[in-house]
This record gives sequence, structure tokens and C-alpha cells, in this order.
Amino acid sequence: MSTFSLGIEAKLYYGTANTNPTTEMESIRDLSIDMDSQTTSMPTRGGGGWDSTRTALRSLGFSGTMAWDSTAHDCKAFKNAYLLGTILALKALDSTSKGPVGDFVITKFGLNEPLTEGLEISWEAKCNTTSRVPTWPD
Repeated sequence: MSTFSLGIEAKLYYGTANTNPTTEMESIRDLSIDMDSQTTSMPTRGGGGWDSTRTALRSLGFSGTMAWDSTAHDCKAFKNAYLLGTILALKALDSTSKGPVGDFVITKFGLNEPLTEGLEISWEAKCNTTSRVPTWPD
């Protein structure tokens, strides 16, 4: 029998670049982990008329929302990282404590102010490899 995880069981941590982030993001609501690969075509005459594709560059990004609290440390960390262009270490773990870790630059920071809902930040973070390559430890 297989089990499945719920999003509420997952955790997101942040910290100083090139460290193991240990500060839990308490304001986080929704999180998406986005991985993508650019590919290159490598056909040869010996390929029998078939194209051959190889992975060229991979990208890793996070996007999500969090409840806005101008006094909360996690909200301040993301706002300041965006405004100052600094890098944050991020680690997203599922309920089994597995997930990607690396250094990220905050590329989007928006404050949503719906009429009848709580204030919320929408944000995006993209991998930055100047200090380390991201990993996904098993």
C-alpha cells in the first residue's frame, strides 16, 4: 500500500547563501518546485533518420505565495533579497524530508491585496550557481 503526502506536511527553509538553510518559513502557503531542461539537437548520419536530443542546461525555480506580515522575518528576508538583489539559500522538503536545496535569487515579489481575503505575497526564485550547484539529496 502506498502512502501520499499532503502539502501541509512539507516545509520550506531559508538562510544565508551557501549554507544549509535551517530557518523554517512560517508564512508560506503554496509552493511549486519547477524544473526544466533546455535541449539541443544532435542528429548524425548514423541515426537512421532519427533526431537525437541531449539535455543542455537545466533550471530550477520555486514559486509560491505566503501570508504577508511586514514584521515577520521570512517576509522581510524575501522582500530584502528582492530589493537588494541578494541570494538566499532555500530548501524545500516533502513529508519524508527529501527535496531540493540550493542558492536562489528572488526574481518576483508581488503584494496581493484582495478585497475580502488576507494580504499575500506572490514570489518566484530562480537558481543561482555562483556559490554552489543545487542538489536533491535522497
